[in-house]
Amino acid sequence: MGEKKTISVLIPCFNETDNVIPMSEAVVQQFNENLPQYDYELIFIDNCSVDGTREKLEDICVRNKKIKAIFNIA
Repeated sequence: MGEKKTISVLIPCFNETDNVIPMSEAVVQQFNENLPQYDYELIFIDNCSVDGTREKLEDICVRNKKIKAIFNIA
């Protein structure tokens, strides 16, 4: 059996401090439980949030190397 195919999931966000952690956990859970035959990368695209979303995303990325973030700045 060859290398797993990778699915990339892109999630745009703006001021989603209450939602980025539950969203990341839900997506990772779906891959682990329902799509174990695939590898994944989860990419959050933050559009200049001012509510702490960036800090939460930075923490998520440290804890799971398959999760990445792009930070747009004004």
